[in-house]
Amino acid sequence: MDGPLKRAENNGSRPSMSTFRGGGAGCILVMRNLIIMRRYWRISILAFSLLSLCLHAQQSEPASADQFFQQGNEFSRRGLWKEAISAYRKAIELRALYPEARYNLAIAFVAQRQAGDAIREYQEVLRQMPDFPGVHLNLGAVYESQGKLAEAIEEDRAELRLHPSNADAHSNLANALAGRRDFVDAKKE
Repeated sequence: MDGPLKRAENNGSRPSMSTFRGGGAGCILVMRNLIIMRRYWRISILAFSLLSLCLHAQQSEPASADQFFQQGNEFSRRGLWKEAISAYRKAIELRALYPEARYNLAIAFVAQRQAGDAIREYQEVLRQMPDFPGVHLNLGAVYESQGKLAEAIEEDRAELRLHPSNADAHSNLANALAGRRDFVDAKKE
């Protein structure tokens, strides 16, 4: 035997939990080696318990940013916004340059009425990917909901520069202009 198990066997100590965090084949290899060792009868029981924990952890805990992103999407689809926020944050922790996860995180923040957090995430999406479709539109809607009409108009116009045929951007711009009592420009939209 080699690896962590051999070291544990040689110095008489037991493998630490960090030995088993690899999941999958790593867990099975460690379990097989523990059973073969049979230094103590309790190790066999421990081996089966750890195998069960490894397999459970592998099924329930996503390991990659994409898996956390998909998990966040599933939570969002079901309206579980707090869980979605947590999953998207984990995806971003694993991959800082992940504008899609930040975009969906911002949407989840809007659903939770956390406008400041949503604005911050939308702005970060724009920093990472300036032409990301719909970000200016959504950011403008958040600003408009806060009564920040000048910022909303600026974002709606930015969306229209990128996507001139976006009907929602035209509509939002018209509403923001009307809210500012600029009916002449609102009518043009």
